Amino acid sequence: MARPHTVFVQSQALRWSVARQEVRSGVTCKVLSEDADSGASTRIVRYPAGYDSPERRITADEEWFVLDGEFTFDGVRYGYHDYAYLPAGLPSCRLSSAAGAVVLTMLSSEPSEASEATCCNESRLIRRLDTFARP
Repeated sequence: MARPHTVFVQSQALRWSVARQEVRSGVTCKVLSEDADSGASTRIVRYPAGYDSPERRITADEEWFVLDGEFTFDGVRYGYHDYAYLPAGLPSCRLSSAAGAVVLTMLSSEPSEASEATCCNESRLIRRLDTFARP
């Protein structure tokens, strides 16, 4: 069964909860939508100040849209309204945030740690898109 079609979500009415995904431990999130079968989801993820995760690969495609704050992923700085699309299996996935960040995050399935043998289609990668620079 696919996740239900959601038109509007009053995210301010949702509580922050500890994220179930072990790939990014230490964060809190608000689940906006989740598919019970595949684990695909849309979440608002809050990274606390001083957050630092080790390098990891995950088994899900991941999209980000930064709502507030900033963080660094694999040496690339992301800030307000930056976007990224990260295909499953992308290597060297270290993420840190000195001041904290709030990020709209879309996952194609329930994430888990991927092995080094996991293939990554880097032709699908959008490392960072500055949405303010778009025409």
